[in-house]
Amino acid sequence: MPTDGRLPWLQRYEFRFVRGPWRPQTQAHAEPQSAHSTLWVGDSPPRALDFLSLTALCDVFFVRAFHVRGTMVPAGTVTMTVHFHASAAEVAAQGTSPLLGTVDAHTFARNFGDQIAQLWSGSGRLLATTTQMTWFKE
Repeated sequence: MPTDGRLPWLQRYEFRFVRGPWRPQTQAHAEPQSAHSTLWVGDSPPRALDFLSLTALCDVFFVRAFHVRGTMVPAGTVTMTVHFHASAAEVAAQGTSPLLGTVDAHTFARNFGDQIAQLWSGSGRLLATTTQMTWFKE
């Protein structure tokens, strides 16, 4: 996904979507779309992975309501929890290689939605999971 000319925080990452890229529309989808995305993501410029950068990568996933609706609306993170599933040595072993991320959501109701994500090493090791509650304006 090209990030040149986009928000400065987007330019700090490289996104390579395998499935479910977000393509903003001028009008909302007639029917809700899938909230799932799978992508390779990494820091730009590349930097060695540590727990701080792993935490930041847990928060790069676009608000799932954008995917489902097709349009942007005012939105924000209400809560975010990150669980680490790897040791410092396992995280460091990732080096500067991108991570495989999967993200999905289960529900959108009363202006709130959830989203859950997993970040995997290139060798198939689960490094972190994250759960967020997001708010979006109807």
